[in-house]
Amino acid sequence: MPNISHHHIVRAWFLINLFVCLYPPLYWTVGKSQAFVLGLPASFIYFMSISISVTLSILYAYWEESNSEELQ
Repeated sequence: MPNISHHHIVRAWFLINLFVCLYPPLYWTVGKSQAFVLGLPASFIYFMSISISVTLSILYAYWEESNSEELQ
């Protein structure tokens, strides 16, 4: 099994966030949807989940970098 470092996980997470944030047909589909999830519009859930994912990926990358032995 190949050794996957945290660096590769963070890169993959950033690329997935980039794709999901910048892919227009996904925005258009969610924006036209009248569906509700837990009583909230699907577009609200979509934008909040992307915002949380981007924030967590940045915080995780910062945490990994600050715990890295390269800096110490």
